[in-house]
Amino acid sequence: MEPWENYFAWSFDSDFQYNLDDNYGTVEGDGHLSGEVILSALNLSIEGQITFNGEIPSQFPEIYLIATDGEDKEFAKQYVNFSDIRYEQINSSTYNFTVQIRDAIQPINGGHYEILALITYNSEQYYFFVNTNSLINSHYFPLLPIWSFAIITDLHIGYGIPDYGTEGWDDDLIGDPKFDEYYLTERLRRVVNWINENKDNHNIEFVVVLGDFAHRGERSAFKKAKQILDELDIPYFPVVGNHDIDPCTQKSGTVPDLLLLNNKEIDPGIYSSSIFREVFSDKFIREQCKKLGVNCKIDENNERLNYFFTYKNYTFLFLDTSKGDGHHSLVYWMVKRLIS
Repeated sequence: MEPWENYFAWSFDSDFQYNLDDNYGTVEGDGHLSGEVILSALNLSIEGQITFNGEIPSQFPEIYLIATDGEDKEFAKQYVNFSDIRYEQINSSTYNFTVQIRDAIQPINGGHYEILALITYNSEQYYFFVNTNSLINSHYFPLLPIWSFAIITDLHIGYGIPDYGTEGWDDDLIGDPKFDEYYLTERLRRVVNWINENKDNHNIEFVVVLGDFAHRGERSAFKKAKQILDELDIPYFPVVGNHDIDPCTQKSGTVPDLLLLNNKEIDPGIYSSSIFREVFSDKFIREQCKKLGVNCKIDENNERLNYFFTYKNYTFLFLDTSKGDGHHSLVYWMVKRLIS
C-alpha cells in the first residue's frame, strides 16, 4: 500500500472476540466486522457493518486509528472523534457504520491500519478486542485487505505432439518458436498475462500451479512451462501432477489420450518425478518463498517435493503423491509437520 497515492481502496472481512470487563481470560462475545477502507489524499473513510454474538456493549468504545510501520510495528496513533462516526442499527445485533477521518495518519514501509478500541469498566479503561491476529498487539483489530491467491492447473505442455522439444524425453527445447510454441503454450501465456494485469485489482499475492505441467513428463515441456511461468510478477509454487511422472515420448500417429493405455506406442522413461524435481528444485522453492516473505520447510526426502509455509496465519501444504506406495510416508510427513 505504499507509496500512498491520491486514492486507494480495499476491503476487509474478519471475525473477532470482545471483552467488556477487566478479565481478558474470558470473552463476553464474538462478532464479525467487514467493510471498505478508502483513502483519498489525507482523508480516510471506513464504511462497513459490525455484528455482535453475545452481550451488546452498553457504551461506545473510545477508538484510535493505528498506522503501522511494515506488518509488525506501530508507527502512529490518532484519536477518532465520536462526531466523526455515523451508525445505523439494522437489527438487535447488527449495525452499519461510517467513519470519516480528516488529516489521517498514514502507514509506512508497506504498512496498514489497525483499530484500537477501549471500554470503561469500574472507571478504568480496558481493551475491547481480544485474541486478534494483529502482529503488533492482540487487542488491535487489523484492517487488512482481503487477499487471494490464484490457481493454475493442467498445463499439459506437449499434448498433441508425439515428441515435444528435441528427441527423447530427457531433452531440451528446440529454441525455435515455430516448434516450441503452440496453442497450449499460448494459452498458458494468456493466463500469466491476465494474472499480471489483475493482481492488484484482486489482491493476488501468489500463484499455486496444481500439476500436469507436462503431458508426458518430458524435460523440454517442464522447461517451457517454467519459462512462461517465470514471467509472473508474483511468486508461484508448483505441485507435482500424475502426468509429471513416468516421462516418455509417443510414436507419431498415437492418440494422445491413449498414452498410458498403449505402452507399445511409447518410449518408457523412469517412474519418478526426478526431472520435475530438477527443473523445480529446492533452490527454486526457497527463492519463491523469499519473494513472498515466508520461511518454507521442504521434505528432506529428495524423491518427493513436499513443502509448506505459513502466510498471514494460513498454512499451505504442498504434497507430492506421485510415488505409488500407499502414501504412508507422505501422511507421516504431513502429520509430523502439522503438529510440530
